[in-house]
Amino acid sequence: MQKLLFLFAGAMALLATACQEQEKAGSPVADSGFPAIGKIERLSSELDQLLPDSAKIELLDTGYVWTEGPVWVATGDYLLFSDVPENRIYKWAEAEGASVYLTPAGYTGPDSTGHEGSNGLLLDAQNRLVICQHGDRRMARMKAP
Repeated sequence: MQKLLFLFAGAMALLATACQEQEKAGSPVADSGFPAIGKIERLSSELDQLLPDSAKIELLDTGYVWTEGPVWVATGDYLLFSDVPENRIYKWAEAEGASVYLTPAGYTGPDSTGHEGSNGLLLDAQNRLVICQHGDRRMARMKAP
């Protein structure tokens, strides 16, 4: 569980940092107030082009079973991610925190057996949300986010 939380927090920190246009690599990162966990191990100098030296892995939220598929929606300044066993997609924005964005998200049939939620999210070239629906065994596309 701790490992999943760590991976989720790392993905969130990477996405939040890499997707902000106004912040350039090498510039200081403001203190967000979220608890910092772990450390960023720089194995290649190419990472310095994406992350400032002061970047931290931050824990944005807790209480999820198994999170996957984070995607940053730059046009709305929020993050979407899946909780696979809960069959939900959540939306996280700094001002509001997390809220349910879509349920059911990966299995839409009548009898769920668990672990059937969406397990991958992306935005296509037209900024539509593409969902890897594990339970329905398909790729679905929404006109949103």
